[in-house]
Amino acid sequence: MQATLVVIWGISVVAAAVAGAFIAHLLLRVRYAATEAQLQNYERVRQELTCLLQTRETELRQALDAKARAEQDARRLPEVEEQLAKIRSDHTQLVAQLRQLQTQREADLEKIRFLEDVERRLRETFQALASQTLQTNADEFLKRARDQLHALLAQGRATGRIIKLNSRVCSGLCRTCSKA
Repeated sequence: MQATLVVIWGISVVAAAVAGAFIAHLLLRVRYAATEAQLQNYERVRQELTCLLQTRETELRQALDAKARAEQDARRLPEVEEQLAKIRSDHTQLVAQLRQLQTQREADLEKIRFLEDVERRLRETFQALASQTLQTNADEFLKRARDQLHALLAQGRATGRIIKLNSRVCSGLCRTCSKA
């Protein structure tokens, strides 16, 4: 009996150990499954965080590039402002020169109109003087011709060649008159 008890007790210990091992196995399996699920969840979160980290790194690089460009632009700003001031100054000078040239052009146009008017008046005056001079010369010529004719007639009467002289003088006067 005692041996049976020891055997029963040994079997019970073994059965308890097997049952304990089985229960431990079940518990470990459940725990392993939970740990596996947790591990998969951690892996998914790690991948999401890695993707988010890469996105943030890209955004950070872009922000740093933008900052570098902004700093470069900020360094160039005084130079650009100086160029702008020079351009504005040049523009102001060019506008002043343009106004001056326009004023000078208007004055030149006024001078041209004045000179054209003077030229017209001089032409009219010259034509009037030329006409008057021509008339005066013609009158003087005719007066001299008459005086010479009278002198020749007086002289011709004295010598008796009046007829020949008259015809010659008349011919000359006729030619002169037809030219005038």
